[in-house]
Amino acid sequence: MNAIQSRPLPPAIQTLPGVNQTPARPVDSSPPTVTTSSSAGQPSLAALASAARMREEFAADLKDHIMLVKTLQVANMNPTPEGCTRVAMQSNKYNVEFTAMVKDATLAALADAKSPELNKKYMASFSNFLDRYEGPATDLSDLCYIPSRIILEAQSTERNSASAALRQAIEEAETRLEQLEETKDLMDRAYGDDGKIDSTSDDSKAAAAELEDRGFKNATNTYDSKVSPETSALPISPVEALIGAIANKDQAEQHQRHQSQVANQIDTTTSMLKALRFQLKNIQRTESEGPHATNERSGQGGIELIIQM
Repeated sequence: MNAIQSRPLPPAIQTLPGVNQTPARPVDSSPPTVTTSSSAGQPSLAALASAARMREEFAADLKDHIMLVKTLQVANMNPTPEGCTRVAMQSNKYNVEFTAMVKDATLAALADAKSPELNKKYMASFSNFLDRYEGPATDLSDLCYIPSRIILEAQSTERNSASAALRQAIEEAETRLEQLEETKDLMDRAYGDDGKIDSTSDDSKAAAAELEDRGFKNATNTYDSKVSPETSALPISPVEALIGAIANKDQAEQHQRHQSQVANQIDTTTSMLKALRFQLKNIQRTESEGPHATNERSGQGGIELIIQM
């Protein structure tokens, strides 16, 4: 792929949720069309004017990035000013999902699109926004163009900005990993090797209580917990004993599932953290190459990821 240069983002993209700290431009999420039959449901004049400005800005941006447009066209994607405008309007309507997509796209690009974990995270957030998108299927081309431009711009900025984004992601991953390891320790203390809470151990019961505070509630109480002091001295029938055994078995299996899920999350977070740390070290080590050498490779890797999706 030939080098794709990036010009500064136009206001139409700069003001989208999650792109920078600038407040999003107030835009009506209604389609920029006007019906003649009735004034009911028509977008306001301000929304129409804003949409017109966006179309002009996107038209100029597409013209300034012919190489990027041609790259997308090879993959049968043909972004248009009108489609980009519709995507921008939807981004304001579903700003949480769009912000997550922008953040994940940038992180995947910062890792040269070589981190399976970050790539998978970006694909998930892209799909999450796409699931909510209210527009024609042809707008997929425009939904690919906008993240591509954001990726290119992210890679053409100062290295300290890229490093800051990576450091923040590393800090968040480290905090997540610490919380997961604390949870794993609590589970080991609470459940032991057999997946059961030791009713004779204060430490086991205290760890189980803290796990419940963290959301790991028991789906099934043990049979013993249902026995009141008044009935504890009475003999237990075979049926009651069987019910108690089944309840305890179900609970042990649930605890073991929780332990397995936390262990898997620890492995995934550890792998992601390794990839982020590697990329930060790589950015710092290759600083002598100049401000754009590594950035262009990274940006193109992010665009290739978008095309593969």
